Amino acid sequence: MTLISGKAKLLIDGLYGEIKEIQMQLRKGYTVQVGQRHRVAAVTDCEILEASTSEKGVTYRLEDDYSRGDETEQIRKERRKM
Repeated sequence: MTLISGKAKLLIDGLYGEIKEIQMQLRKGYTVQVGQRHRVAAVTDCEILEASTSEKGVTYRLEDDYSRGDETEQIRKERRKM
């Protein structure tokens, strides 16, 4: 992830499962490991560039502002048919 403009913070699992809060810096890259819990929170209007590997298995959503549930391979497959 890279913050292109504005202000945002990255909440991410630390080494022992604690949630670390990082104030994102402009144009700095942030890497999230597979299985590492994370969330980005806008502090101001902002633009973030995110690149990802393909999703496999179940995506578990611990908290979601859009009330989306966990996402399975089957759900992704059905969405691609649309």
